[in-house]
Parts: sequence; structure tokens; C-alpha cells
Amino acid sequence: MPISFEKINLQDEVLNLPNNNSNDNNDEETKPLIDKMTKSHTTVPPQPYSSAKLQHFRSKLPTAKFLFALHFTFALIVICAGMIRNEGRKYIPVDVTRLDKQCKKAYVNVFDTNEETAIVCCDGTQNDWAWITMGLYEDGLCVSLPKILPFAKIITRFPESWLLPFIPLFLRLIVAYTSNAPTTTPESNSIRYTCTRGILYTFVMCVRGFILYLLFNAIEEGIVLAVVGDNDNSCWYEHILKPHYQKESCYGQAFDFSDHVVLFLSHYLPCLVFEALYCFLFPFWRGATEDGGSPGNNNHQHRSILQSILPWSLLLMFVYVNFLTFLAVYRTASYFHTPIETVVGFLISLLIQVPLGFLLLSERWEGSRSRVGLPTDSSRSRV
Repeated sequence: MPISFEKINLQDEVLNLPNNNSNDNNDEETKPLIDKMTKSHTTVPPQPYSSAKLQHFRSKLPTAKFLFALHFTFALIVICAGMIRNEGRKYIPVDVTRLDKQCKKAYVNVFDTNEETAIVCCDGTQNDWAWITMGLYEDGLCVSLPKILPFAKIITRFPESWLLPFIPLFLRLIVAYTSNAPTTTPESNSIRYTCTRGILYTFVMCVRGFILYLLFNAIEEGIVLAVVGDNDNSCWYEHILKPHYQKESCYGQAFDFSDHVVLFLSHYLPCLVFEALYCFLFPFWRGATEDGGSPGNNNHQHRSILQSILPWSLLLMFVYVNFLTFLAVYRTASYFHTPIETVVGFLISLLIQVPLGFLLLSERWEGSRSRVGLPTDSSRSRV
């Protein structure tokens, strides 16, 4: 290496000073001079591929922005489709044992004063895909996500809802941990940056859970109480509500922003989209190079069956989880919240979507970007 040669030459220059027949005392006097001259000629080598990585990022940035905008637009279309079908209705579950009909489950529209049309009795004869195929509106209310779809029943449960968004990150960690040649592993694939993004996603989920859900719900209740006041009125459907719903007068009529829209659009999708686009910008399969481009010669020999199937696994997982999420968003907007409640939930979700999108697709916030493995103009000196 050039530095080692410089050291040797410097040492030769010092050793060729007068009085070559030096004793131990002369060696001690000469050693500080050697160290000083060697240190002055030694520089920290720049991190490899940093400028290439930044150039590669900029070349793919327009496509990444287009994909982000496309995904965001599709989410808006799904929400709007659900709100259009809703038509101001809002259903809550009722206790079927209090009904005269034989129902497996039942719902009531809290804004309908006509008991005959307000109650929807689900007898189990409805098609699982009724609300997707635009069948009868009431039939779609009686079926949830189709049972044949894996994970369809757990996407709103804990801890599953906190683990599914991490799947792309786990795939990337597999590659980083099982790399046969750590010295040639691309910087963007390192365990350090992958774990840092995992911390970022955990922080996002905590913000959604403790601030956008618990805190904002408390604020919402305070505002509703201040504006509307205590509601001592009774509603015709209270006697058929489940016991824990009867504690509140006219349960369901008060404004309640869609916390499920917040869950899906600020918990699931932002983390999945961020990591998926990061994988698009800097692939982790087939020994991708430091700049995120095509497989390099250094790692080409380390390809494996696992690394060959990872990109397809990531794509299928991303599409499938998005499919489940959008179905759930559509159903929530169609049946369980009024359009204004859905809109407010969507606006709240922007508190997560916009900062994460800005972090990924802009070149500002250099300190934060460099910590999660994104290139910046100052990455050579900071990372």
C-alpha cells in the first residue's frame, strides 16, 4: 500500500542521517522524529464507493419518487372508493342474543332511525368476496377479509402487526449476516445500517401507537366533550349493543377518527415502502456492489440459491401485505367510519408518511440520512 511505502522511505531518510553508528540513546532520539514524520504523511483513506453510491442514488431517484407517488396515489384511490360507497353510514357490532332473528353476527347503522333498515343480520350465507365484487352493500359488511388469505386475521393484532412490517428488514439482515466475505459486503447492506433502520421503524410504530393513537384519541375525546358536552340522550339501539358498548350513551354517534386508517397508513405502509424503495435503490441480492448497482466481480462467486430467491420473496411479500392492507382500508372506509372520520385519519397518517418520504427521497437531513445508510454529500466524513 502507498502509505507503507512512505513509511519505509521516511524511515530510510531518518536512518541515513549523520552518525549512522548510533547507540541506544540515538535510537531513542530518532524514534520521535520518525513517528512525527510518518504521522504527518499518513492520511485516513476515504471510504470506498461513497461518491459512486451518491451518483447511483441520484440516477435512481426519479424512478423511486415515481414509485412512491404511484403507491401514495393508489392509497388515495382506495380510500376515496371506500368513502364513496359509505354514503355517511357507520356500523357497530351488536349482541345477536338480543335480536329476534337468528344471526351469527349483526351490525347496526347508528345514524339510521329505521330499525328495519338499520340492522344488518349476518346468517353466514354471504360470499366472502362480496364487498370486493361490488355485491350487495350489506353482504360485504358480514364478511371480513377472506379466510383463505394468510395473515388476513392478524394484521390488526399485537404482536403480529408489529412484526410483519419488519419482514423486508429481516431478509436484508440474512444477507448481511450470512455474507461469506464481510470485507466485500456493500456498505448499504451492512448490519449496522440495517439495524439502524430497524430502530427507525420501531420508533415510527411507537409514535403511531402512543401518540397518534392513545394521545390523539384522548385529545379527540376532550374536544368532543367540550363541543358536544355530556350526551344523556338514549338511542333506540342501545338495548341491543354489547355490554361494554352500553357504558356510553348513543355509542358510535360521536366523532371518532379512523384509527385503523392511521394504523395501516402510518404503521404498515410507510415502513414497508421505505424499506422496499431502499432495496430498489441499493439491492442486497446477488452481491450488489457498494454503489447499489449490478453484481460486482468480488461477490459474484458468492451467489447462492438463497440470494437468488430473495428479491422475488421481497416483491411477493410487499405486494401481498399491501393487498391485505388496502383491502382492510377499503372495508374500514366503507362500513365503520363516516367519510370525514376517514379523512381525518388519513391526514393524521401524513404525520408519518411525509417525514419518512422526505427522508428517503430528498438529500436534506444529511445526519439522519447517513445514519440509516443513505448517501449524502458529506457521507465521507460522517459515516
